[in-house]
Amino acid sequence: MATEPHKTENDNDNSKNEKGISKDNLAYGIAMGMLGGTALGSAFDDLALWIPIGVMFGVVFGFIFSSDGEKGKE
Repeated sequence: MATEPHKTENDNDNSKNEKGISKDNLAYGIAMGMLGGTALGSAFDDLALWIPIGVMFGVVFGFIFSSDGEKGKE
């Protein structure tokens, strides 16, 4: 028996939070930043410094790439 995916009453996209930022792109950015931070931390033998820096850049890039061009609109 085939079932349809669950839809909310307003057909809102559940992958976006209240500000309209896609959580998928943000999570992908954080994961890639953590991967880059781990690589740099291994190369420079300082994981405690580079993992947080990588996560920071991942959040920034995830936020930039997840924006849908609606900056300045209210």
